[in-house]
Amino acid sequence: MPVGSRNFEQSLTEAGIYLFRPAATLPTAAATVAQFNVVGMVELLGYVQEITTAVQAQANAVKLRHTPTGGTVGDISGTIDINGYVVGDYIVYQGPTGAGALSQVPLRAGLTTGAAGWTLRSGGIFLRTGALGFTAAATSTGANSTHLWYRPLFRNSTITVA
Repeated sequence: MPVGSRNFEQSLTEAGIYLFRPAATLPTAAATVAQFNVVGMVELLGYVQEITTAVQAQANAVKLRHTPTGGTVGDISGTIDINGYVVGDYIVYQGPTGAGALSQVPLRAGLTTGAAGWTLRSGGIFLRTGALGFTAAATSTGANSTHLWYRPLFRNSTITVA
């Protein structure tokens, strides 16, 4: 195998496998919408939602939730209020803290406000077979697309768009 090919494959493994979920309307109040399906065991490396249709001006706390097959539903992020988010804003979910807490408050990063980048806690979250969903506290207008990066931990482990 050529050295260049090996380096490229190694960089793909380090960055993770990328998935894109096209824009969809926000979930209704207290509902969890499955955005991705997990098979096997994976490490969730990155999860970024891009606002594609403006969110109305009302309180609406959103978060990520994992529903494992045959297990207990659990939040894998803290909540963030998306009240009045505009097209081009991002919801950026962070990795766990050094103490291991999973429920970290996501960040708002908006290109419209001139933000060029943000700093994240690194580290992935291990997920097993089940659904990865997005939950909203209120019913609001608006839509978002989703960018996800993951790494399979066992053979044939995957994440697919729901």
